[in-house]
Amino acid sequence: MRTLTWYLASVGPGANQKETYRLDRGYNPVRVWMHSDAVPIDQELLVDINVDGVSIFSYQPRMRDEKDMDSTDFAVAQLNEGALVTLDVDQQGGNTRGLTVGLELEEA
Repeated sequence: MRTLTWYLASVGPGANQKETYRLDRGYNPVRVWMHSDAVPIDQELLVDINVDGVSIFSYQPRMRDEKDMDSTDFAVAQLNEGALVTLDVDQQGGNTRGLTVGLELEEA
């Protein structure tokens, strides 16, 4: 099992937040999880994880009125060796700070 992790001390909308990961082999996505130090209020926090610029989700992970969430709703079954993995924040979510996002992978 391998986990790609992004930590954003302050959260704002934008593409390619923090680290970009290059996969060392083929992987299958297992689970994505998010944790925020403060509960997003007023509007949902929406994130997206992209592989070579294309979303891996059929339904974007989102949080509102909670500090933790996880999902296994992926649109792709396998991520190829050498692919670039990035995190986007598509919608900020009011009050969000200290956001950690993890993508759990297993070898294909």
